[in-house]
Amino acid sequence: MQQKQKEIYRCLSAQRLGKYHFYGVQPLDLYKWNIALSEALYPLLHTIEIAIRNRLHVEIGPLLKDQSWLLNRNKEILERLNEYWQQKIDLHIRNLRKIGKLDEGHLIAELSFGFWTALLSGPFEYRKLLWPQLKKTVFPNAHGFTIDKIRKRFDQVRSLRNRIFHYGSIWHWRNLSEHHDELIEAIKWINPALLELIEIDRFKLVYKQSPIKIFNELTEELTIAN
Repeated sequence: MQQKQKEIYRCLSAQRLGKYHFYGVQPLDLYKWNIALSEALYPLLHTIEIAIRNRLHVEIGPLLKDQSWLLNRNKEILERLNEYWQQKIDLHIRNLRKIGKLDEGHLIAELSFGFWTALLSGPFEYRKLLWPQLKKTVFPNAHGFTIDKIRKRFDQVRSLRNRIFHYGSIWHWRNLSEHHDELIEAIKWINPALLELIEIDRFKLVYKQSPIKIFNELTEELTIAN
């Protein structure tokens, strides 16, 4: 192993690199490809996370007749959230108050993607508090998709998002290209105008640069040549 590679291996745990083994391919090549894939998906994840939290917040306000439903700790919302999210809201309110930035906008930004996707869950269909009536305003272009299917899609988005944002491996996901296409579809559900923000999307190009694909092509060429 070259000295530079040895230095890199010293900085990365064996447990981490153990997830990047494939016959004929260097683990570091897969590791770098994984980083590139994660980077390529960032514009889509960024766009969908910002869009969904703002659309939900804006549309929930009139429905509850409370534009500051987060800051006011709206009772109907809180009682349908589990204790974890209730505590998170209270924690962020306390922390924002301490630094003099307690307002609805800052509170919206502090709450994670997991919180906003929790608002799509079954308890918010109870007595039609939020769903299905919000579907036509939050997801006006999700034609033919029920709130249950939308919920499942965003569960998948959250899983991918968490994997990437916590530096996990995604290179081995067989349906990664499908996840990419479904992300774009979900963005369209909210508003097709958002596609302008992801014009820099280069996932398909990066995906084609798979070290495994390159290895297989070289192996096939050598086999034919011999």
